[in-house]
Amino acid sequence: MLIRPSSIRFVELTTSSLALTLGVLKRFGFACEARPYKGRTVLRHEGITLFVTSPKPEKFDHVRLETYVSRIGLLCQEGKSAGEVLSENQDLASPCGVLFHVIDQKQWHEWESQREFPECPRQGPFLSHIDHVALNLFPTQLELMGRWLEASFGMTALPPHEIKGHSTSFLCSPYEGPSFSIVLNTSTCATSQITAFLEASQGASVQHIAFATRDIFRAIEKVRQKGVPFIEIPSLYYDALEREIPLHPNQVSVLKHAGVLYDQDLNTPDHQLLQTFTRDLFGPIFFELIERRARRGFGEGNIEALFKAVEAQTKR
Repeated sequence: MLIRPSSIRFVELTTSSLALTLGVLKRFGFACEARPYKGRTVLRHEGITLFVTSPKPEKFDHVRLETYVSRIGLLCQEGKSAGEVLSENQDLASPCGVLFHVIDQKQWHEWESQREFPECPRQGPFLSHIDHVALNLFPTQLELMGRWLEASFGMTALPPHEIKGHSTSFLCSPYEGPSFSIVLNTSTCATSQITAFLEASQGASVQHIAFATRDIFRAIEKVRQKGVPFIEIPSLYYDALEREIPLHPNQVSVLKHAGVLYDQDLNTPDHQLLQTFTRDLFGPIFFELIERRARRGFGEGNIEALFKAVEAQTKR
């Protein structure tokens, strides 16, 4: 049966380093609810809910990472699912092994009404929702996983693009929903960061979670103050940006100072996308901050700049 989710409503992290993981998440403004739910710590930041749990000895997981995304929660219209939040009968196992969980709006709102969520950060929330998640797959899984996203959730395949670094490359295949996306990455290059991730994880898994923000500069400032490290964007990126896009030098300076990548629809200049990426936070997993100003897509040039920066980081 085709299910058409409207958003990514939550993500579940499984970790063998609970205190460390919670500490990192609190730097992003997530606050813990006093009561656990089904043995999981519940964290909240405006429209984002995270569940954090410890590995279950009796459960076999296909991923061999100390911390990894064990569920992606999709919110759909009423009447599409039955059971409590995190009930296993609402889990959908994808062909690559990543677990999706379907919950309808009525069930989710009922669950929320019974929780005692902590107040937002004193300065107000600076993250709004989960924009997308990116999965790293083995090459043989890419086509099958793409067809599954189309058939199961009615997602639309966007044109794939090859991202080339200085010495390696990978293929990025985005799939779009109403207000969220799933990005599938794979590589046949033995030395790429995608291959290194899969060698560490021993299974397909989420590489990064992208949190949407209404003000990326404020969001970066808040998490940097808490000690969150971000990747270094090569200066050459901003030199090229100034040549290719009609931006004022002061705008480029602001972007460079904050370490923000910029993409713009040249036909509609007010359609812009701003994004940046943390360094690895949990093993090879990192977070992205993204501000969309009516701009869809993922800024292919930005991703290539990210790839080159990650390559440089790995070589250090």
